[in-house]
Amino acid sequence: MFHMKFILRLSPARVKVTKWPNYSTSVSKEGRKLTQIIYHNSPERPGIVELCMNRPQARNALNATLVEEILTAVEAIRGDEEVRCVLLRSLVKDVFCAGADLKHRLTLNEDQIRSFVSTLRYMTCQLESIPVPVLAVLDGSAYGGGLEMALACDIRVAASNVRMGLVETKLAIIPGAGGTQRLPRIVGIPLAKELIYTGRLVDSTEAKSIGLVNTLTPQNPNQNAAYLASLRIAEDIAHNGPIAVRMAKRAIDGPGRGTQYRDGQSTDSPVWDGQGRDTQFRESQGRDIKGFDWQGKDTKGGERKGTENQDGHTQNREFQGRYSGMEWEGICYDRVIRTQDRVEGLKSFLGKYKPVYKGV
Repeated sequence: MFHMKFILRLSPARVKVTKWPNYSTSVSKEGRKLTQIIYHNSPERPGIVELCMNRPQARNALNATLVEEILTAVEAIRGDEEVRCVLLRSLVKDVFCAGADLKHRLTLNEDQIRSFVSTLRYMTCQLESIPVPVLAVLDGSAYGGGLEMALACDIRVAASNVRMGLVETKLAIIPGAGGTQRLPRIVGIPLAKELIYTGRLVDSTEAKSIGLVNTLTPQNPNQNAAYLASLRIAEDIAHNGPIAVRMAKRAIDGPGRGTQYRDGQSTDSPVWDGQGRDTQFRESQGRDIKGFDWQGKDTKGGERKGTENQDGHTQNREFQGRYSGMEWEGICYDRVIRTQDRVEGLKSFLGKYKPVYKGV
């Protein structure tokens, strides 16, 4: 039996769990915690963490309390260097998240609505910028803001009984938690426009065919097929070099997708100097990355490739973006060169044994 620990939001208490968390059938009042963080502590699943939503009476609809609890949980996960992979899942049967709590929305005035939607947007940006891979576990349906949360994850795993969609236009609003930005990047602009304009739901089979979900698995009698499939993916991730996985995510996401603050500012790293420069690599190592300064210029005397017109605008923007991306990849690669894990990986390959990565 695997041993795990879990922390309820703002609670330091830790207890051992002797079985996998079941779906909640509780209809208790809102006074209880609506989220749980479950830590897996075993050699088989090192650093795997579950962020669980548990508001059964409202099908995990997003109200102010649930959103703030998710934000607190994300902050706790972000600050834990032992975390290697996160599963975002529901403990409520047949649903991932039903979207915004419309009953709650009716009690808000226009200014309060603006503030709440801004907080939702901030929440999905915080999910997206967790430094380790985040998997959305879709054993139940995801509507509106629920799907927007899943879109903010790195990988989406869905069971065969799931439906999902951005349904906001049916309510005379638009997706407000990043859906208009992330869906086009995942399925393409034309299809994203169709799905958002119509508010059409898609089943998991169609979602897989259009690339909306990464993995599709037949649902089982326990209604946890996506959860089990996600655990298998998370195990594969967790046994790889932890720093390498973090740097791979940073390299893929690029310098423009980082920690989002409630005032709308964005960084690429939780360690930020306030002047647009990432200090996580520079300050911790006491030097700049060889060959580049922190304005992205070549310090070896070379110049960026690409022609410029008389106004100084680069004509070949596509090449410039690719060149900048290669610079960013080099910065991320430099971080793994200095790790003990990299040496362990080489030794294990040559010695034909299974590597044990420690994240150092």
